[in-house]
Amino acid sequence: MKRKIRLLTLAVLMLACLAVLASCSAPEEITHERDVTENFSSIRIDVTDTDVTIRKATDGKTRLEGALRYGRTLTAEVADGALTVTVEDTRPVWMRLVTRVSGLTVYLAEDVYGDLTVVGDTGDVMVGTGFSFGDTLIDISTGDVALSSVFAEALTVDVSTGDVALSDVSAFGEVSVKTSTGDVALSDVSAFGEVNVKTSTGDAVINGLSAASLSVEGSTGGLSLADTTVTGALIGKRTTGDINLARTCADSITLTASTGDMEISDTTAIGAFTVTTTTGEQDYTGVGAASLTAVADTGRVTLSGAAIAGDITVTTSTGEIRLTETTAAAQIKLCASSGDVDLDRADAAELDIRTSSGHVKGTLLTEKVFILRSSSGSINAPETVTGGKCKVVTSSGDIDLEISAQ
Repeated sequence: MKRKIRLLTLAVLMLACLAVLASCSAPEEITHERDVTENFSSIRIDVTDTDVTIRKATDGKTRLEGALRYGRTLTAEVADGALTVTVEDTRPVWMRLVTRVSGLTVYLAEDVYGDLTVVGDTGDVMVGTGFSFGDTLIDISTGDVALSSVFAEALTVDVSTGDVALSDVSAFGEVSVKTSTGDVALSDVSAFGEVNVKTSTGDAVINGLSAASLSVEGSTGGLSLADTTVTGALIGKRTTGDINLARTCADSITLTASTGDMEISDTTAIGAFTVTTTTGEQDYTGVGAASLTAVADTGRVTLSGAAIAGDITVTTSTGEIRLTETTAAAQIKLCASSGDVDLDRADAAELDIRTSSGHVKGTLLTEKVFILRSSSGSINAPETVTGGKCKVVTSSGDIDLEISAQ
């Protein structure tokens, strides 16, 4: 049995050596050209080990130019209004142990086409500027995908290993981007439908996006979102990675990270704003919402310049809570198991603050009826009898509150 295994291993090694030798002795590239004179609307490109580039023809003629490796064939066929382009590897199986990427450029004469489908195993895909397509699908195993100044009825990009970059892309329907390993960059993307981005390992960077709703999910990697407008729900999820939001507006915002920091600035939720972290800090600057709920298991929560139309609710297990120039029209409810609460010109109609082993100190903007209790700490607060309730309960911490002179 062992002898058979050794012989089989030797045979595989010999085939690999032969494949390398055959590949080295073959021509580097063979040029293939095809003119397409028939009329067509939809396009399907199915390739093997080939980079695909789609460009506007400068001479008004549709044609194909392939710089193909040895043993690859290029075919083009128009049937039922559809152009089908295929690059196929016709080498013997044993020679396919060595893979070298070919190149295919598709020059299109018109600006507007029907559906576009690009399918491949290994190779990059680039779609140039000025095209309008119907439903667009790009599905490759290994390679980068880049689209620039393109309109699509709906857009789906599915990549196993590779980066995806969309720039100045518009869609009437849904935009879906999925990568297993790779970064995603969306710049100036607009969609009347949903935008869904899923990455297993990789960063997601989104700038200047507008959509009906936005969902960005990932296991390992950061999420950066800026200058974005979403008429519906915005959802961001990360297992391991930081989330940064800036100058963003959505009907509702929900952010979740198991391990990672949150940095949020100049961002507004028309409805609820909910942020949850297991391990990581949360920093807010200039945010607004109908209500804000921040939950941090391990990490500090800091709010600065926040204006909330309803309630602010902040809960931490291990971490401080700091509110600076922050107001809520209804209630501020703060709960810290083992962390201090620091208020700097913060206020609400009512306040409810509870800590186990942390101090509560700071300044409020308006008079309150104080209800204060500390099991083993000092208490210092104004003896005012008007205003809303301010209830503070701590097990082993000091309470030191005052009313700001503004």
